[in-house]
Parts: sequence; structure tokens; C-alpha cells
Amino acid sequence: MVIAASPPQTRGSISRELVETFEHELAGTELTVEEVRIGVFYTAVKLSDGHAGVAFTPRDQADTVCCPRSAGRMPASGKLKGSSIWKLLP
Repeated sequence: MVIAASPPQTRGSISRELVETFEHELAGTELTVEEVRIGVFYTAVKLSDGHAGVAFTPRDQADTVCCPRSAGRMPASGKLKGSSIWKLLP
């Protein structure tokens, strides 16, 4: 499925425009998080309908060698599976 956003009528963030497009195109669709992988540089999410996405994970570049210190900053990482995407979107 390809979702094309219409030109914005007002200035706003790209993420807000994408969320509004998803809300319009997928209205009434219940999608949940099936799997999440949070890595040192990237985060990947697979949804209940099989679609997936990958994004760069912004972080303090001084803490990129190993994960023990950074793991504590993602307390919900093990609790996202089964969550509704509508509750997770900004």
C-alpha cells in the first residue's frame, strides 16, 4: 500500500502530516505492533498487517559503542508488542 500525502495547507512537521494521512487513509483499521527491534542506530517495527518500517534512532553519539547504559533509557521497549499504533503515534 502506498500512501500519498496531499500538499499541506498549513505549516507543520512532516511527522504530523504523516500521522494525519495515516489517520485519514486507515480510519477504522485496528493495527497493532507485532514486533519491535531497537538497535544502537536503527529501530524497526513490524505491524499486525505485515507492513514494516525502519528508522534511524537518534542518540548521543558518545554512547554508541555498547548498549548497557542506553538500554535503561528505553523502559517500554519490551512492552510495545500488541500495542495499538493509534496509541503510540504522537
